[in-house]
Amino acid sequence: MYEHEHSDSADARIGPTVVYLIVGLPGAGKTTRAKELEASAHALRLTSDEWQIALFDGQNPPDKRDLVEGKLVHVGMRAAELGSNVILDFGFWGRDERSALRWVADAVPGAG
Repeated sequence: MYEHEHSDSADARIGPTVVYLIVGLPGAGKTTRAKELEASAHALRLTSDEWQIALFDGQNPPDKRDLVEGKLVHVGMRAAELGSNVILDFGFWGRDERSALRWVADAVPGAG
């Protein structure tokens, strides 16, 4: 799991905004951990599998994953910019994918 804190929060009473990247293989307990963090960190949880199933009539089409995850990253970074903690529960199997999301979080005011 990657946690990225932003210390220059617009409201010092709120504290730093955190973007969590949940990393792991299928069946490793990522979503269970993301749900725990959702409650304990008061965070917006964005789980790509749940969104795909909701958007595509109960299906989880692999050819739509990049599109859905891209939109969820956009929503998540906007929420972080506005001061909400965010959990991206995607798996992030590749080192390049994790590095890219760290870079995106660093570039968003309020998240990085």
